[in-house]
Amino acid sequence: MRQKLTAKKVEQIYGQRTALADRITYNDTARDLCLRVGPRSASWGVFYRIVGSKKVRYQKIGTYPSVSLAEAAERAQKVKRTAEEGKDPKVVRLSLSRVRDASQAYLEQRVSQLQGQSSYRDAKRYLKVCSDAFGDLPLSAVSKVHITGLLASMSNTPYAANRCFSTVRSFFNWCVAGGLLETSPVTGLRAPHRESRRERYLTSSELAKVWIAAGKVRYPWGPWIRMMIATGGQRRTDVATMSWLDIKDRLWRNANPTKSDKPVHEVPLNRIARDLLADLPRFSKGDYVFTTTEGERPISGFSKGIQAVSKDAGVYEWSAHTLRHTFATLACDELDVLPDEVAMIQNRTSEYLRGAERVYTKSTFIKRKRRILKKWSAFVKKISEE
Repeated sequence: MRQKLTAKKVEQIYGQRTALADRITYNDTARDLCLRVGPRSASWGVFYRIVGSKKVRYQKIGTYPSVSLAEAAERAQKVKRTAEEGKDPKVVRLSLSRVRDASQAYLEQRVSQLQGQSSYRDAKRYLKVCSDAFGDLPLSAVSKVHITGLLASMSNTPYAANRCFSTVRSFFNWCVAGGLLETSPVTGLRAPHRESRRERYLTSSELAKVWIAAGKVRYPWGPWIRMMIATGGQRRTDVATMSWLDIKDRLWRNANPTKSDKPVHEVPLNRIARDLLADLPRFSKGDYVFTTTEGERPISGFSKGIQAVSKDAGVYEWSAHTLRHTFATLACDELDVLPDEVAMIQNRTSEYLRGAERVYTKSTFIKRKRRILKKWSAFVKKISEE
């Protein structure tokens, strides 16, 4: 059946699929693209002819609704361009038939579009774990046994195992949507470990001990922890990748915040943050504030700093993320700061801007942030001197 397909029309056809026998609906605006709709599923396909050949071939290019009409049209054009170059798109696709090659393509095409460096870095890390385990296998040969075996090998690190599961699931779903696989081996599996909510935060006395101990721990770890506290519990990676180039006029403009849809997150620097920066060394090889490579690369291996401060402070069972909970709790309890204002400072956009507000409100709320962080600076100084 030939008809012009729109996103709304495709959605309508897909909604009626239980009443349909297997059929093909052609897109009249791109006649080589088609939507095959059956009782249980729908898939996109494209007809093409290789230059110099009279034979018309067909290739599946994804499933609906994982692949939208616009994305399917774009994939169809890529297939046709490949055919026009005299290459068989199916042969080209076979180059991604192995896990290692497909995971690299996924990393380049999909994950590289994610906001923030940490999302990309984590995905790359767990895809490497996957590739090391069964990277030379064809995609179609990977089974639930391989996936469960991989996750079982990470039983000593339950949080990492859950993150690996999420990454591998997204990867195989991408393979199915792109027509590289018919079904995902992760379908029906669950995250291997149950995660509990983070409830830990530091009391005022514990925070004072951590602040004092961090002042005794050598650069970069002590100052890094103090900067997280001074700036209201900014994310550990954001503080670790702080650059001197982003600091100007008592303002830190974080140009690449992690886990955020905002291109820039502005943090006013209060008194204790400015005093910290004034005492830090500058290097000629790079502009990172916290570094062990003379500014070329930011610090990593955060647990080393946490352990050193914990031992000196006598405060245990806390992490960098605990400092976010600590600011959120103590700012509300001790300084009468509103939860929305805490979210604003910690760059949790969805919590203080909702719905249409996120579209229309362009304010950075600098004055409110500065006022709150000034009060926080005085509070930290007070409790650490008592």
